[in-house]
Amino acid sequence: MDKIDMINQTDNAGNVKYGGNRDKGKALTGFRTVLLRLLSSLAVHMYLYACFTLIRRVLFYDDGGAISVVIYACSAVSAWLAGTLLIGRSCYYSMKLSQVRLSRFIAFSLGIRDMDRAISALTAWLLMIVPAAAPFVIFREYGVLKPLFESAAAACAYIVALKHTQKSPAGIINGGGFYAGLVLLATCLELPYFVDGLSYLRPWFFGALYFLILIYLLVRNQKDIDENIYDKKFVEKSILPKNLRRFNTVSIIFVYLVILLLSNFRAVVSRLIGLAWEFVRIAGNAILWLLERIGPDGAQIESPGMEEESMTPVMSAPPSPYLNLIFNILKYFIAFYLLYRLVPVIVRNIPVIASKLAALFRKLFRIKKENGAYMESDYVDVAEIVLPERRGKTVRVARRRKRRTARHLRKITDPTEKIRYMYGLILDILPARGIKPEASDTTAEILSKTAREKDLGGLHPFTAIYDKVRYGDAVPDNETLGKAEEYYTGTYDAIRGRPQ
Repeated sequence: MDKIDMINQTDNAGNVKYGGNRDKGKALTGFRTVLLRLLSSLAVHMYLYACFTLIRRVLFYDDGGAISVVIYACSAVSAWLAGTLLIGRSCYYSMKLSQVRLSRFIAFSLGIRDMDRAISALTAWLLMIVPAAAPFVIFREYGVLKPLFESAAAACAYIVALKHTQKSPAGIINGGGFYAGLVLLATCLELPYFVDGLSYLRPWFFGALYFLILIYLLVRNQKDIDENIYDKKFVEKSILPKNLRRFNTVSIIFVYLVILLLSNFRAVVSRLIGLAWEFVRIAGNAILWLLERIGPDGAQIESPGMEEESMTPVMSAPPSPYLNLIFNILKYFIAFYLLYRLVPVIVRNIPVIASKLAALFRKLFRIKKENGAYMESDYVDVAEIVLPERRGKTVRVARRRKRRTARHLRKITDPTEKIRYMYGLILDILPARGIKPEASDTTAEILSKTAREKDLGGLHPFTAIYDKVRYGDAVPDNETLGKAEEYYTGTYDAIRGRPQ
């Protein structure tokens, strides 16, 4: 790592080249990630608020105005602050409360390992009471239904925003969320044709739809860059352009604006297409006239004309009352038969339906943090190329290799080989703890898989020594070898369940 950093900072002449911009690049990367998360969450909230606006206009003949927008926005902002400050970390008051006997009893009964973090997360959920109760104070003169509806909208905004605080931009506006937004906004755009008094909302719905599509394209572009380029071990990242993300973002915005202009200025586009067709027609007539003059017989080339057909109106016969009677009998018979067959099934499956609804509510209020870091990066120090596994003779030779044992470790005298052999022994027994490292996993990825095992704290310093020996070509001295053996012994005994 140090050698590569030195290469990045100086060129052949010894002049500083990239070192000064490294911290600045990391800051810009973090800012871009935060900005994409906020824009993705805003796009989701826009189509959700569009649905609430449409329902509010149908039920109460009022779109809510600026007051409803402010309540919804304040609820979402408070959820973002609560999720950022409380969820995933321990606060001072939560650490104090977790030491109380009642808290320790609850943690023991429910099997909660980090009671302080659980208290912080519970506090974040309980803060939803404030935005949910605000509509009952603001709209108290409107009766009961309107404050109840506004409270439901504020609670929905709080729940969605709180879940977004622990997700990446691609996790916020993934494929399911994007298509759900398209369906909801399409419904909002079509209902004004059937319900009077909703047509003035269509421009706002179109704005939410355009914004949703733009943000999805930007986030999807960044996700594809990470998955297909920066997260691949066999891609040589040193040859990639530095401004790859910026160039793709600008290209997407430009193409999107062109399509947006062409789709909205319909009259101008139609006129341009008409002029182009007129030019083609004139050019074709000119070519036909030229062929008429050049031809030997001077024959006139006539274009076949289309004969006009007289369209006579066809009078449809009035519907027969007997057919209507038969149709109604069949319709009601099918409806009652389905009701007769479905009601007993629903009654018998009430416990199953109740459990499904309970699981749905648990999933609704559960906040699951995504595995792995969602911070994107343009700066990669090490490019590791992993070749595909060969079959045939190589596999058979590998099967005949001797299994690593602790007895053979004591026979190794070379300190470098000894440290590498100790790391291999640790990897061999990790499946005993439910951790299965893959052949393509790096040392950092193996550490991330063992992050939840608190008793394997010695694996991290041992891996640091192993990286210096394995990838840094460092020769360990007696002190380094002694520390490595100490860390190895503690980690090995912890995995095997031996007392340390």
